[in-house]
Parts: sequence; structure tokens; C-alpha cells
Amino acid sequence: GRSIDFEVAIPAEYALVAERGPATGILDGEPYAGPRFLDAGRHTLALPSGAGRTALIWARAIERGFSPFAAARGTRG
Repeated sequence: GRSIDFEVAIPAEYALVAERGPATGILDGEPYAGPRFLDAGRHTLALPSGAGRTALIWARAIERGFSPFAAARGTRG
């Protein structure tokens, strides 16, 4: 696996999305089980090996059908 440190500028509810299947990992020391509120500041995501491309996006965008991986498939979500 790999560990990624990142900064959140706008505190809000965020979701992990994976290019292939459900997103999994450890977000700030806790298993990812769905969207959660993240404060502004530094966070850590540990992904399992073979996780592929994964993105953290605003949870409301996911609710509205957005996926950052849809463009590669030629669809919206």
C-alpha cells in the first residue's frame, strides 16, 4: 500500500471514490466507511496495495453523480 498526506482548504463532508470498485483505505487512522466531515488542515490516507486511482472529492458532488473518473469512460458518473 501507500500513504498520502494532503491538505483540505475548505472544511466539509468528503468522500473517497476509486476508479475500480468501492474505495477502501484508512483515513486519518480510521477505516474509510463512507463520506465524513474533514476539518481544514493536514490529513493522511493509507491505501491498500493494488487500490488503483483514488480521489477525495466533495461528498455532495458524489451525491449528484459526479466522478472524476467518468471522463475516461465518456460518461458523467
